Amino acid sequence: MHFVSPVFDLYSDYLLVNQGQTTATGLSALVEGKLSHDAITRSLHQLSYGSAQLWQVVRPFIEQITDTNAVLTLDDTVEAKAYMNQNALIRFHYDHCQQKALKGINQLTALYTGQVHSLPVAYELIEKDQAILDHKTGKTKWVSGVSKQERFRRLIHQCLVNKLIFKYVLVDSWFSSAENFAYIAELDQHFIMPLKSNRKVALSRADQQQGLYRSIESLAIEAHQCLVVWVAGVDFPLLLTKQVFKPGRRSGRGS
Repeated sequence: MHFVSPVFDLYSDYLLVNQGQTTATGLSALVEGKLSHDAITRSLHQLSYGSAQLWQVVRPFIEQITDTNAVLTLDDTVEAKAYMNQNALIRFHYDHCQQKALKGINQLTALYTGQVHSLPVAYELIEKDQAILDHKTGKTKWVSGVSKQERFRRLIHQCLVNKLIFKYVLVDSWFSSAENFAYIAELDQHFIMPLKSNRKVALSRADQQQGLYRSIESLAIEAHQCLVVWVAGVDFPLLLTKQVFKPGRRSGRGS
């Protein structure tokens, strides 16, 4: 079943090319009344367009670019909506690029990248629909009933349900938790994730069993050198390597 209506495709193109205000009335005028305002509005409200509908659209293209060496990259972004009223979808979210909270829509996306092309294959919108009291400030703040880490795992699961073929899962350090390591490993998948320099690792199984951990920053590891380590909280060994970036870019270690 194809979930995307012709009106939806037309309205999407209208949003992309229009430089001014976009309305159903404006689109109706653009097509010289061949679609009425009411017909456009009804069509847009008939379905709840989400990740499942995105997959229906991109699936034929993914089948053309499927590659056993492809990677699945998961990351979140904040689309700023500074002048809109707050609701469950439009809240203040921390933007890691700008290193501050922005009012807008927070979206977690799974991006499939083959040898040449990249396509989004799944996403989740972060809704903060639960009010709690912040004991530090004494003010009410809004939170999501589902953690971003859980949403991250749900997206990977959905991509595998959709039978996507990829070699690695790529994410930033925000998602490099022991729980996520274990989850991806249980799915028989591989991952590359940066680790913060204060993460604790053991250099052997014996050290791990004795609780002899040291911080990554204390290791004498050269750029591109690989080292087998046991990260605290993870039962299986990981391959640690160091990558040094050019000035102005972040440096880090990945596993």
